[in-house]
Amino acid sequence: KTKQTEPSKRLGHVPMSIEAVEGLCPSLRYSSLFPPCPMLDHNPIGYNDSKSSKKKKHHKTAGVLSTDPIHIQIRFESCTSKWPTDVNAMGAAKCALLTQIADGLDTELKLVVGSKTSSSGTKILVTPLYMDVPYRGYCFRVSIRPNEELILLENLKSPTKEALELKRVLLRKHIISASHHTTIHAINTRHPAASATTRLAQRWLHAHMLSGLIPLEALELLVAKVFTLAEEEEDNKSDISIVGGSRTPGSAFSGFLRFLQLLVSHDWVRQPLIVDPQHHLTDIDVQTIHSQFEMLRGKNKNGGPPMFLISSHDKPNRTDKKLKVGVTSTDTDVWMPTYTRQNPERMVLARAVELAKRSYDHLIQTTMSCCDNKKKGNEDDAYAAIFRENSSSLQSYSVLLRADHNLIVDPDCSSMNRSNDGSLLIHNQSENSGADLHTPFSRSMERLAMGHKFAQKKLYRNVEGGDAVLYGWQPIRDFVQSLRHRYKNYAVFFYNELAPDVIGILWRPTVFTSQSYSAMTSEYKCPVVDKWQADSLVICNSEEILGEIKTLGRDLIVDVKILDDRSVKRKYISEHDGNDCVNGVKVNDKHKKIKGVVVEDDSSSGSSSDDDSDSDS
Repeated sequence: KTKQTEPSKRLGHVPMSIEAVEGLCPSLRYSSLFPPCPMLDHNPIGYNDSKSSKKKKHHKTAGVLSTDPIHIQIRFESCTSKWPTDVNAMGAAKCALLTQIADGLDTELKLVVGSKTSSSGTKILVTPLYMDVPYRGYCFRVSIRPNEELILLENLKSPTKEALELKRVLLRKHIISASHHTTIHAINTRHPAASATTRLAQRWLHAHMLSGLIPLEALELLVAKVFTLAEEEEDNKSDISIVGGSRTPGSAFSGFLRFLQLLVSHDWVRQPLIVDPQHHLTDIDVQTIHSQFEMLRGKNKNGGPPMFLISSHDKPNRTDKKLKVGVTSTDTDVWMPTYTRQNPERMVLARAVELAKRSYDHLIQTTMSCCDNKKKGNEDDAYAAIFRENSSSLQSYSVLLRADHNLIVDPDCSSMNRSNDGSLLIHNQSENSGADLHTPFSRSMERLAMGHKFAQKKLYRNVEGGDAVLYGWQPIRDFVQSLRHRYKNYAVFFYNELAPDVIGILWRPTVFTSQSYSAMTSEYKCPVVDKWQADSLVICNSEEILGEIKTLGRDLIVDVKILDDRSVKRKYISEHDGNDCVNGVKVNDKHKKIKGVVVEDDSSSGSSSDDDSDSDS
């Protein structure tokens, strides 16, 4: 922070002094699954390793990267008189400030703005919302903290819906995220095992195809709760007995076990989970949270967010010292979760709890039997089983989409990885005893640094400069996000962000329920074939949805498998081609192969064996 703040104060073109530079990226608080990897020997990002470049006439480097830039924000000192009094004008002023900061960095750090090039060949990209600053192989995404905008929105007498939504988004992205970053950074610094526990929890969540369904901030708060329960022993002894003792976890494995047990043992229906590691909440606040939680749940216990995860940053009508004004975190005076208000939904939370229960039981059983000589050779593979999906779990989905394997950067992170080549084990890079150990982590870091193979470029020693690197290029992630936004009322989409080779689609129960006809809700509807009634004339046209999905993912999806026959009308199935296709989509065969995993029909598979149930975690 100091190294970045001092040079920024010497930027002579900026009309206001910079008070601080705040981190917002998970990698800066030690919570990201993979740390940011510097791009070596690549001039467009501002770093050149002359030693390695002299070894070869040319070498390959990444053209696109799936990792996101390191996000930071600049906080200016409060000076209301220098800011305009219109929100749109403030956006233009922020863009002008970013341009002036980029000009100052051009002089201070010998970088380049716009299309001009220098000996380093580095470029700064300025947009109306942020600017990307490459430096020594890293890319920093710099934005401006919107203090003045929030003050202006807070003082509106009759704000519109757009103004309230803008205030909520700005509060979450800049104010609450900065406070959350500080809290989690303190937890990970105080407890070294907390960072590794969070990374294990992320790896476990991605492996079970729950990417994007449970926010990363929610996982960080759950891990923070695990590591601060010992400090809450005097106030809440019952919660400590639930997660296995009053001692703080001393290892990542112990912390991960308690994370799973906390996820399973907490009563998400009848109790809120309050995370306050810095003891900012008073007894009155805790009582208010419980009373408002009971009011939101209602008599049927089905109201409010399914995961009611509350922290001190969710306090309504709190006073922000940085803004010098009262800031309302929500539109009402009710305590509401910031990060779990919409996700996870009830079905996803129930699935995560069940997976956590099976994973916890499997880990305990494996640990207790690790001294058995008969199972000692399979100990490593037994522990790795909780980070895989088996064939029986794939049968629970309605439709499976198989993505192009060329879009997979790290196949070792696949949920269906069952290779016995030691991909999850540590081995030497060569037969020499002095060779460096090649770990799964180092292999993943190398693949992430090189990016997709088809987009890699060759750099030569006698050629300087090159094209810019595209950061955050994850087409499967963007494709799934668009599907969730477009078809959220019809299906739930599951995938593994680390290796998105398979996308699972699960139809909602209301899809196959007949409904009354209405012109306002006639999208993706078709007439009922038989049993017409006055209030049930139409039904959801799942074939049309699948056809649109196939069209949207025509460059990403190579195969579609339908496992739920209810989504296909039998009379429309083509029988003369032998493939049972509907709109070009394959229907459920007796046996189907997806990335080497055989998925059978429910009618032929029968009940799962005991081994399958144990490895289903």
